[in-house]
Amino acid sequence: MTQLRAGPSRFLYSLKWAAQIRSSCWLGALDGEGKPESLADALYKSVTMGVGQFCTCPGLVFGVESPQFAAFIHKLAELFEQATPGTMLNPGIAKNYRDRFENAAGVKDVRAYKAERLADSQRTEGRPGVLVTGASTWLRQETLREEIFGPATVVVRCSSEAELLACAKALSGTLTATLHGTPADLSRHLELVNFPHGKSWPAHLQRLPHWSGSGPRHSSRRPLSATTDAKFTSVGAAAIYRFARPVCYQNFPEALLPPELQNANPRGIWRRIDGQLTKNALS
Repeated sequence: MTQLRAGPSRFLYSLKWAAQIRSSCWLGALDGEGKPESLADALYKSVTMGVGQFCTCPGLVFGVESPQFAAFIHKLAELFEQATPGTMLNPGIAKNYRDRFENAAGVKDVRAYKAERLADSQRTEGRPGVLVTGASTWLRQETLREEIFGPATVVVRCSSEAELLACAKALSGTLTATLHGTPADLSRHLELVNFPHGKSWPAHLQRLPHWSGSGPRHSSRRPLSATTDAKFTSVGAAAIYRFARPVCYQNFPEALLPPELQNANPRGIWRRIDGQLTKNALS
């Protein structure tokens, strides 16, 4: 609860619901040395966590062709083929996921790796899968840039660093952007390292997007609104306002005010009085 004092009027914020729009996320896997199998395992777990329904589910993976990136793709495909379908939130979401995945998988020059075990439609299950394609195909096909809400991700193979950057520039706004690579990789890709600042919140280095932290000043208003009301954010201290309906009490006697607004503060809660947070009673 938040209390604001303004002369004789007092404001109480009560809860209401607001719909949230989920944004796509992407993981940039660069072409240096490292442990591609470990990265593939971590990505697989991030994609399939919550049957791919977390807002930070990484939906796009980019990398420059190399033995390391090839090993990463091979391991990722293997993990998805061994995956177990999971129950999604409702039949409509499960159907939408299935339709979007199959639609993307049907694009020419896209290879799909799906869980060997079939999904049970009676249990509204989603069948995990990964789609692999080249950068030229991804750049041409709008279908591959649309979000597939569920346990799936799209891996894009780039033939050069220039093509990798072209893909980055073609991205619309996303919730998060993650870069993986050695210090040498990152120093060679400074333009790529700097680009996410204008297209995503937040930018991650060497960690997957489900590790996104939140603080009082965090906001996901840009580049895409995280709610149906663009004035509000879904993270940070200001997020409470997307659930709030201001109610003003004017000329009410103390006994008729909600406990949260009474001078004595009987519940001992934090309140903002004249711009200052306090638990003190008002004299």
